[in-house]
Amino acid sequence: MRFTNHTSETSILKKDFFRCITIIHPDDQIKEYRWFSAFFRLAGIWVCENILENEHGDDTDFLIRIRKTDTPGWADISYHGFGMTSPQSLSSDISMAYGEQNWLTAILSSMADYFQDDTFVELQKISDCFVQHDLMRSSYAIEYFGDMGNPRIYEYMCTSKEHFFAAYESLKRLETPNSSKYLLAAICNCQRRINELHTIIWNGLQRKKQFKQRESLLSALQKIPFQPYEEIEQRINRILKADPNFYAAYAIRGFAKRTDDRRMTEFVYDFERAVLLCGKHSYTSYLLYRMGKYFEVIGQDDELAETYYSHASHVDPHNYRAIFKLAMYQKKRARWPKALNLWDQILDLLSKKESSQSLQPIECAYLYKTYMNIGETLIQLRNYEKSIYALEKAKSFGSSERNMDFYHWMFGKTYASIFKAAAVEKLRLYDCYANLADAYSMVNSYEKILQIQEPADAGNQQIEGYYGEQRTHY
Repeated sequence: MRFTNHTSETSILKKDFFRCITIIHPDDQIKEYRWFSAFFRLAGIWVCENILENEHGDDTDFLIRIRKTDTPGWADISYHGFGMTSPQSLSSDISMAYGEQNWLTAILSSMADYFQDDTFVELQKISDCFVQHDLMRSSYAIEYFGDMGNPRIYEYMCTSKEHFFAAYESLKRLETPNSSKYLLAAICNCQRRINELHTIIWNGLQRKKQFKQRESLLSALQKIPFQPYEEIEQRINRILKADPNFYAAYAIRGFAKRTDDRRMTEFVYDFERAVLLCGKHSYTSYLLYRMGKYFEVIGQDDELAETYYSHASHVDPHNYRAIFKLAMYQKKRARWPKALNLWDQILDLLSKKESSQSLQPIECAYLYKTYMNIGETLIQLRNYEKSIYALEKAKSFGSSERNMDFYHWMFGKTYASIFKAAAVEKLRLYDCYANLADAYSMVNSYEKILQIQEPADAGNQQIEGYYGEQRTHY
C-alpha cells in the first residue's frame, strides 16, 4: 500500500496531518465518492479520484476504497491509514442507499484516532453542517452550468448560495482563537462559494436582461452579502501560521481572489505556491489545468496556456480535460495524427463509463467533444466512413437519457430535466448534425441525411469502432 513519506513511525503519532486522500471506486459508486470528496474538500483536504477500481497517482495520507457488493444499496468501504498493513472494512456501518450522512459518519469514525480530540469534534460538527445544508449538491458543477442563461438554473444557484451562507454562519459560531485549520478552511470555502455563486448569477443576469424572473433573482442575490476578501485572507493567514505547508490554504485563497476584481490576476501566484509545496504530484493537476485555462482565456497567451496544460497532463495522465486542450492545439496546427492520438487517450480513460448510469455531465460532454473532433478531423483526412462512426457516437451522447439517474440524484426531480436540457444545449448538437450531413453526402447516403435530426438511443445503439482493428493507424 502506498503512503506519503510523512508516514514514518515517528509521524504515525502526529495528529491533524491530513492534507490529501485517495478515493478508489467503481463507476457505479459515484454517489459515495461525490459525498466523501465534497466534504473533505470543504475542510481543505484534497482528494484524488481513482475510477473503476484502478489505483494510480501519487502517494497520499489516507486511502478509501469503495467496492461493489452483491447486496443492492450497500457500499462496502474499506480504508488504509497511517502505518496500517491491512484495510479495515466499514461495510457493517454503512446504511442503505442514499443514507448519505451515514456514509460520512462511518468514514469519519475510522479516522478519529488520527486527530486531536478538539479537532475531531470540529470535523464532526463540520460534517453535521455539510449534511444539514446539503453542501455537496450546492457545490456541484457551479461553473459548468453557470453560462447557460437559464433563469431556473440561476434560481437553483440562489438556493445553493443560501445553503452556503447558512453553513457559513453556523461554522462561524464554532470558531475560536484555537480553531483547527479544517474549520477555518471550511469557513473560507463557504465564503468563496458564496462569492462564486454571486458572481456567476450576477454575470448571467447582466448577459440576459429580458426574462420575467430577473427582478426576483436580483432581489434574492442581494439578500446575501458578497463576502469581503479581507476576512477570507485573515483566516487563511491563521491556517498558514499553524501549518505553513497546508497547500490547500493557498488554493482556497487563489479561488477567493478569482472573484475579487482587484486581485483576480493574482490567483495564479497562490496556485503556483500550492503546486510548489506539493512538488507537482498528481493532485496538483487540477490547479495546473486552471492556470492553463486562465492564460488561454484571459491572458490570451496560448504558448503559456499549452505549457500549463502539458504540465497538468504530465503529473496526472488521467486528466482528460488537460489532454483535450492539448489535442485542440494540435488540431489548430493541423497535426492530425497527434491530435487523434491524444483524443484516443481520452477515450481510453472515459469510454469504459459509457454505459454507466453514473456518467457525469462533464464526462458525457468530453466524450461528445472528443468523438465530435475525431469526426471533424477524419473528414479533413477524407476518411468519411470512419468519420460517420465517430459523429454518430457523438450524436448519441447528445441525445441519450441514460444518465438521468445521476441528474435526479444530484439535482432532484424539480431540476433534473432542466440541468439535463442545459447539458445537451452546451454540446451544440447542430454542429454535429452539420458535420454528419457533410460526411453522409460524401458517401452518397442522402437517406441518412434526412434522418440526422432523429435522436439516437445510445443505450441500445452499437456503433463499430471508428478506428477499425488498429486504432492508432489513420
